[in-house]
Amino acid sequence: MKRRTVIKVLLLVFIVIFVVIGSCGCAKTKESSTADKKNETKNTKDDDGNETGKRKVFKYDDPDEEHDLILKKSVYEEGKLTIYFDYDGEIDKESYVRCFDKDGEEISDNKFTFKINEKKQTIEIKFKKADLISGIEFHPDEYNDISFKIRYLRSDDYAILTTYFVCDLGYEDYGDEDKYLFESEKKQIEEIKKKAAVEYEEAYEMIKGTWCSIKNDDYVFIEEDENTGSLVLEYHYLDEKDVTQTDLIYCESLGIYGENSETGALELYASTGNMTAPVYINLFENGTVLSFSYSIDDSTFEKCD
Repeated sequence: MKRRTVIKVLLLVFIVIFVVIGSCGCAKTKESSTADKKNETKNTKDDDGNETGKRKVFKYDDPDEEHDLILKKSVYEEGKLTIYFDYDGEIDKESYVRCFDKDGEEISDNKFTFKINEKKQTIEIKFKKADLISGIEFHPDEYNDISFKIRYLRSDDYAILTTYFVCDLGYEDYGDEDKYLFESEKKQIEEIKKKAAVEYEEAYEMIKGTWCSIKNDDYVFIEEDENTGSLVLEYHYLDEKDVTQTDLIYCESLGIYGENSETGALELYASTGNMTAPVYINLFENGTVLSFSYSIDDSTFEKCD
């Protein structure tokens, strides 16, 4: 009897242990399932076909080029977008953000508010339709010495252009433009370049060669540089001490404004590619008389070659 009693007790103990372990396993499975549901993103679409969801995170690898600003991740939530970044530069109180949709259209700044936290390195944008934000411009200071144009936030590979203000050059973009630009923008740029090339050749044929001053010995020689292909205006003139001086004016582009309704002159312009004023050129009398903005005494010149 005693032996049977012991066996029964042992069986009861095993049954209790089995029930306890089973209960813990079920509880654990249920808890895990609940945790998974908390992190789950419900991706639906609104009436316009735009993707929406409670929370969606896009983590980024470092870009191929070196930039002062690096994005770590973007977190989309209902009515809010938080962008985490790494930036060593200063962010002043006048810093601001512009927002754009997936087509590059700017979202009106009266539709959203933003908060830049320099310490936490975050940009928090509150907008009812935060999912629509696909790109931003970040201006960390009011003087715009440096700014950042960013696209494709809703992917794992954003594109960025850094804009610097460079003395004597103006604003210059740095980055992978081919990656940043939309295909429509690339086509538009190509069309502009083709049109500019045709216009350049037309204008160059009008002004190339030597032009002699009508009232003194000054003259201008206009040609393309053999090495760079850029347009060069070689201006020879007498200074106040009657010493011959030569100014070389290098131009990156040449275009046609059109005919001046008051003077009848055909107006051309040549960009110098820096912060100095472009060269304005006027052709009179069917292109036989020329004047340009860099002449020291507003001389007019006749073709003399």
